[in-house]
Amino acid sequence: MQPLLRAPPAGAAHSRCRMRSATSLAPRQLAAPGRRPCRPAAADVGGGPLAGAQPFDLFSAALRSDAPAEPSGAPPTVFLEVLPPVASPSSSSAAAAAAPPGVRVAWRGRIYEPAAGGADEADGLLLRDAGPQLPPGHPLLAAFPGWAAAAALPSKAPPPEPLLRLGAVRRVGSLAELAAAVEANPSRWRDGTGARRRAAAPSRVLFFASPCDGGRRCRRRRRRCHLTDRRRSANASSGPGDAPLAGYDSATLCAGELLALLGGARGVAMVQLAVNWGPLPLPAYNPFVLELLARAAGNPEVMAHMSTAAGGLGLSAILSAKREPFRAWAAHLASFGAQAALVADAPYYKVLIGRVLGYAPANVAHHVATTSGGAPPSPQVLAAVEAELLKLSAKRPSLPWTAAGGSSRGKRKAK
Repeated sequence: MQPLLRAPPAGAAHSRCRMRSATSLAPRQLAAPGRRPCRPAAADVGGGPLAGAQPFDLFSAALRSDAPAEPSGAPPTVFLEVLPPVASPSSSSAAAAAAPPGVRVAWRGRIYEPAAGGADEADGLLLRDAGPQLPPGHPLLAAFPGWAAAAALPSKAPPPEPLLRLGAVRRVGSLAELAAAVEANPSRWRDGTGARRRAAAPSRVLFFASPCDGGRRCRRRRRRCHLTDRRRSANASSGPGDAPLAGYDSATLCAGELLALLGGARGVAMVQLAVNWGPLPLPAYNPFVLELLARAAGNPEVMAHMSTAAGGLGLSAILSAKREPFRAWAAHLASFGAQAALVADAPYYKVLIGRVLGYAPANVAHHVATTSGGAPPSPQVLAAVEAELLKLSAKRPSLPWTAAGGSSRGKRKAK
């Protein structure tokens, strides 16, 4: 079956949804599987709010600029991931020698370093842009086929900030702490939310729509894909009775889902690698995500199914365990161009995607109800999804899927 994208915007090209072949990720240049976050000696930052910062620490800060304030009236909050202390590939040796000592941090795909002059407040920080995290030719781009080409397309994102003037800088966590939380109780990053990770999404997104009622097969090769713009709330609802994800929880959700996958607590996860329909902040550049994608690329038990949206307007990596049924399920999502940053319109596809990603049935039903006029998925839709999954693979899902997950005793049957 294939969900179609409808009502193309002016000038949009029509194309069939394409499926890229699944890719086994094992480039030698990338991190070895299971590599734990290292904590070497802290860099010399000469005091200030980043004094004692360690690689893969996470700091929050208030952005002092002309950017629109939060609904509460507070300045926008940014989350800065501390990077390992290596020379920026985009900086010349002369510029690196002239730069003041300090750690490098990442924000929205850019590397920032302390700027000369510092800040005028005790908890303030002045950072200068030192180049992209993924420059052309980066080995991580090559590990995910199609990412380099998609990243090279003209971007609709706003230009990078040459200087970041920050206040109220404070440490809020680290990759090691997030990994420990996921290992202790992965449900938050496994069971999903009513509308998945949409708290940081903009109000303009593309939606899947299907002419299929879920009870009969679509003749997908005879249909064309279309595109549409819709308006939606920037703060989507979460699971039943839960508040929308925001702040640290929203910023680290994608990383937590990848940690759950790598730890065997879920069998499939999605990451949006590129978008070309608007200035969407990419989850790939959320804290720790690039590091975890590199770990996934070095894990021989994990594979990526590259999923391209109609017209080449988006690229997602659908990561899965190599075991069945996760491998077949993830390949099916890629076959119709499913995107992590797009919301399925038809209830059938909402349930199908939620089921493949392993989300709790209550959260899937809540998502369908809150995005489809208030009605939960019908028994016919639920039955059609289960029949499709059984057709894809007769293997029943079992978690944890990793060899380190122990014996069958205590294993959880995936929902």
